[in-house]
Amino acid sequence: MFSHLKRSPAELASSKIDTDRRLAVVIGSDSQFDHEVLERARDMYGKMLRSGRARTQLRETRVDAGRAGSQKDGSHKGWMRKRKQAVDKAAQEEELRTPQRRRPPVELPESLAKEEAKQKALLRKRKTEAFLEGTLLDSEITDDLKDEAEKRKKVDEQNDRQRCKAYAAMTKSVHVAKHGLAARSALQNLPVPAFFLEGITDKTRLENQLRKVGVTAFVQDIRQAQLLIVPSAENLSRTNKLIASLFGCVVLSASILRGQAGAKLSYTAGLRRKVRVFASDAFQQEAPSLTVVLRNICERPDSDWQAVSFQDARRKDGWKWGIVLRGATENVPKNNTNSKKLLCLTGNGLVAWATREFALPTGSGWVQSREG
Repeated sequence: MFSHLKRSPAELASSKIDTDRRLAVVIGSDSQFDHEVLERARDMYGKMLRSGRARTQLRETRVDAGRAGSQKDGSHKGWMRKRKQAVDKAAQEEELRTPQRRRPPVELPESLAKEEAKQKALLRKRKTEAFLEGTLLDSEITDDLKDEAEKRKKVDEQNDRQRCKAYAAMTKSVHVAKHGLAARSALQNLPVPAFFLEGITDKTRLENQLRKVGVTAFVQDIRQAQLLIVPSAENLSRTNKLIASLFGCVVLSASILRGQAGAKLSYTAGLRRKVRVFASDAFQQEAPSLTVVLRNICERPDSDWQAVSFQDARRKDGWKWGIVLRGATENVPKNNTNSKKLLCLTGNGLVAWATREFALPTGSGWVQSREG
């Protein structure tokens, strides 16, 4: 550092004997004083070069500071001055006469337009939440924002009610799965009309029991029934399982009406869901009874099931499901269609899917005997 100091113009301009003395002191000092020596050297170097000060700081103020100098109209500076004033005046007049120009609107690409709409929607959502929380500035509150907040409040209340309803249904289904259904509650609010499956010998007695719980209508066609009285719900055929799940029936074991234990199965009407279905020739040959049920479902005016071609069943355009029914040994070509929406099923797979998808857990379970 001192070698640079001695070579600096400031040091050479005022070179003194003291400079060499200071250098000798530094060279011969102990290492414990190195830090102190460096600090002093840094201070001296800054003082000599006036480090940190503006170059003009020590200049004296001019006597004529702030006064305009003499101007000559015939000089070059005078001509430039007049020309600048004329140009500024013409530009100002042109600005007053010319309407404000705007850049032509730029059409955004589709991806950017979607992102812009998304960001605007998020901004409205955040402002609405802030308004409901009382943290929005008064200058940001508008009538549209108040309307949006009112709608949001109604939607939140509706969602809360649905969550409470879903929680109650889940709690009830867990209780039913753990403890089973009571015989009295299992026989309440049974749908009508009722249909007796084959294998029941005491039909007259069971009809009297059903009339006591409010079931007074009986039919001879299973497709018109809403309540199926079966000998055993555990041994129900797959055709009857498909009918019960798609038509939204309640399956009741006949033993429950006799005061014994049995099973009760409840389904929502699967034919109300929007489904495209295609059945291959191999499926129709292997499962003719299931094919008849599906054909009847697709022909009903109150059904949202539609029989389509193989290609139409694989489309994604707002339908709930697309179902391709195949034979047990038949291979169906696959594509990139969403597997959750496109189902490729055999006869057994169709019945298992329908009974699982359209089951009502809160109304299904094992019913204890009246003695128990």
